[in-house]
Order: sequence, then structure tokens, then C-alpha cells
Amino acid sequence: MTLAVKSYGSGTPLVMLHGWGMNSGVWGSAVDTLSQHFEVLLVDLPGHGDSSSEAATNQLDDWVDAVLEVVPQEAVWLGWSLGGMVAQRAALKSPGRVKALMMVTSTPCFIRQHDWPAGLDKQGLEKFGEKLMGNTQKALLRYLGLQVRGASDERSTLKRLRESIIKSNPPSREALESGLYLLQHADLRDTLGELAMPTCWLFGEKDTLVPALTSIYIEKLLPRATRITIPSGGHAPFLSHPVVSETALEQLVAETLQGAVT
Repeated sequence: MTLAVKSYGSGTPLVMLHGWGMNSGVWGSAVDTLSQHFEVLLVDLPGHGDSSSEAATNQLDDWVDAVLEVVPQEAVWLGWSLGGMVAQRAALKSPGRVKALMMVTSTPCFIRQHDWPAGLDKQGLEKFGEKLMGNTQKALLRYLGLQVRGASDERSTLKRLRESIIKSNPPSREALESGLYLLQHADLRDTLGELAMPTCWLFGEKDTLVPALTSIYIEKLLPRATRITIPSGGHAPFLSHPVVSETALEQLVAETLQGAVT
């Protein structure tokens, strides 16, 4: 199996994983900022962008293993949304490979539970899956709308998200379906506390997919984690609030890296 990887800059490797239905082109200007200090490695998840769909199964570890095959033995990992869940699992499965972990509007559990109110309604996500089966393109466009809902600059952010899809190969149907399955069923809360490396979490105040409330529960699971919430930010704060997000990401990666070597 082969995943597409693009490299920018030099220095400590920084693996960046995009979210469901997107591709590595979504990071935009964040790459320019971070590549001034790091070797930024943009990975297309299985079945997304230029990557094959072979590893796009309903098993999270298959996605993780595919990424581990194409990135350096040691790196800082940064994941957005579903990409963040892949990064979390990689850090749990192969802690020696992940020097530090940065999450952008991600969570160890996307579905609301009786003890986890910071999640999506399961039935709502299941209905979305049914729409995906009926009309993939329409469902994907609707999901893009959900990503920017509540953000202070919805229209321009939505435009940039759409452009990132248009400029690359569209995600395969099987990758969308298996990725949605992972969002519905993967739950890393019970093991998240095992993470010993530095972790940093970035949230958007207006995010409707991964509520800012998640930050409170991350503190309970990982008391030493760094947490930042971007005011008026949505699910893609690096697009709606690029300057604030890039400054925060640059600082967090630097602090995380320092913590990883001290």
C-alpha cells in the first residue's frame, strides 16, 4: 500500500494529517509558516488525495500502519479531526515513533456518550452516512458546510475548503465510508491517559463538530496537556483564523518539541 507524501522545509520532521473527505492541500498557509522551522510532511490519508484506498478499511490500525510506513521513525505528529484520531492511535500503538502530539479540533471520541457530552449525535451521523450512500458529492459538500458553521468567516473558509478538494483527486467512496465508520465507532478515551509524550490540543470556540467543551474532558484524561481555544473559530480554525492559528501552532509545536527532548 502507498500513501502520498509531500515534503517542505527542513529540520525536525512534522507529520501533518488532514481530516475526513479532505486532502493534504487543505493546510494552506500553515505549511509556509511551519516549514520555516520544520520538515513538514503532508500525508494524504488512505483513499484521499493521491493515496491509494488499499488501507481504507474499517480498522483504525490499518490507517495508522499505512501512515507509519511512509513517515520518519521519529517525528512530531499533528492531526486535524479524523487525522487527529489517526495520530492519537499511532502515539498509543508506537509511542517511540511519536515524539510529541498536536491535535487540531480533534477528539478521542466523536460520538456523544452518557459520560461524554462533547460529541456528535450518533443517529445524526448515521443519517449523514445514508445520504453519503445516496449522493456522495452532495453529502461531501454538506459536510464542508458543517465544518465552517459558526465560524466568523464562513463563506471564505468554505471557499478554501472546496478549492482544496478541487485541486486534488476526490476521495474514494470506500475511503469516505470507512472513514465515517471510524468517526462513528472509534473510541480512544480508555487508553488516552497512557500517552507519555507532550500533547497539545487546539479547539475552535464555534466548532459544531468537535465542540470546544471537549477541552474540559481532555483535561480530565490528560491533565498535563496544553489546551488552546481560538475565539470564534470553527472546525477549521487554520483557515478561518489563519494568523491566530499559525501563531498558536508554531508556538505549540516549538514548546512540544522542547518538552519532547527535555
